[in-house]
Order: sequence, then structure tokens, then C-alpha cells
Amino acid sequence: MIRISSVNRFTRRIGIIREMTLRRERVSDLEKVEVLACIISHGGGELEASHFSDGSTVTRDGLEFACIINGIELPRNKTKENLLGALLRHVGKSMIPRDVITPGSTVQADALERVYSGLLRMKNS
Repeated sequence: MIRISSVNRFTRRIGIIREMTLRRERVSDLEKVEVLACIISHGGGELEASHFSDGSTVTRDGLEFACIINGIELPRNKTKENLLGALLRHVGKSMIPRDVITPGSTVQADALERVYSGLLRMKNS
């Protein structure tokens, strides 16, 4: 039950986040899962409980689904870092050292924000 309510909470904010991003407002206060939900929604998908874990941690499955739903070719080795790299390259961005923190392969929110902003720019150009 907690996971379903979390999915609903993150999904409800997609429109708000999209407007913030289009107005170029700083979206740094967003949870990583909220930004991932927007990336997935951009491709026509919906956030699922397997796409995040406790708190706001995005999962490898979530990053993989974000690639698939947005028509991005999956890397051969589907690690969080490689999947994030594929998402960033798709929008013309590069990985920077702080995008994924190890150990634990923690994806940073600003990397996801760059992906989502890039997707919106691509759509509007």
C-alpha cells in the first residue's frame, strides 16, 4: 500500500514539474523519483513501484524503463551508470563524475534533471 501511494504522489506532480522545467525554474528541490516519473511520462509510460526503492532512490529497472519508453538504445551492460549515460547522450549531454556516486551507484538528481530538460527541449524544437 505504501508503494502504491508513493507512485500516485510522484505521478500527480508530473504536470507541475513539467511547467517548472519549461519556465526554467530551478527544480533542485524535487525528489529523484519525481524527475524519473517525468522522464518516463514523457515517453508515454507510467512510474511503477519497481522503478524506485526506499526514499527517493531510483532503481536500475527504472532507468532501463526510462530508456525503453523513450526509444533509447540500451547499453550492453545495463548498470545504473551506463543507463544514465545513454539517457544523457540521447539529449546531447555528457556524464560528469558526480552524476553517479559509488559505492551503491547512487544517481544524482541533477543528472536526471538534465535528462528531463533535454527531452523537453527536443520536443519543443
